[in-house]
Amino acid sequence: MTNAIELARTILVNDPDGLYTEESEMILAQAVLSMQGESSSEADVLRAALSATPPATLVTTLFQDGEFTAASGQTLPFKIECDALSDADWEWAAKYVRSRVPFSLVEGVPEGGLKFAKALEHRHDGGRTGKLLIVDDVLTTGESMERQRNGRTAKGVVLFARGPCPDWVTPIWTLAAPDTTAIVEAKDV
Repeated sequence: MTNAIELARTILVNDPDGLYTEESEMILAQAVLSMQGESSSEADVLRAALSATPPATLVTTLFQDGEFTAASGQTLPFKIECDALSDADWEWAAKYVRSRVPFSLVEGVPEGGLKFAKALEHRHDGGRTGKLLIVDDVLTTGESMERQRNGRTAKGVVLFARGPCPDWVTPIWTLAAPDTTAIVEAKDV
């Protein structure tokens, strides 16, 4: 057993809820790497514990600060990481959309819209309307949605819109640009 694995076992025992420090996360990552190919029962138990309570660095948050490049090539000051959403979150979004938009066929924009489309697959109207629904997780410029539509008649839905949507696309949530005049007025009070 390597030292990293022994330390990882200690961390997991002392912090079963997975609220690890950055140092603990590094040790856990080293333990995972050092277990590659090991088949001891202790390594198997540790692998199971790590998969049940992944370190925070392996857990994704929905809103991430930093500089990110959108699919459009645009540089963004934060990212909306929909991989952080659970299957239950996607099912809720699918139920919400189905209650408002009839459709017979659904397509997701790769990669972000695929989970959304999967959650909607079994919610179609049985072919009664013949309508195509195109979905994506986050819309920034609308280029990906337009590419997926490829000139076809369709209705589009996105979970988050970072800006204006094409007329045929409806967002569930829209991120409005901050009203800086309201911030200035609040400071003056």
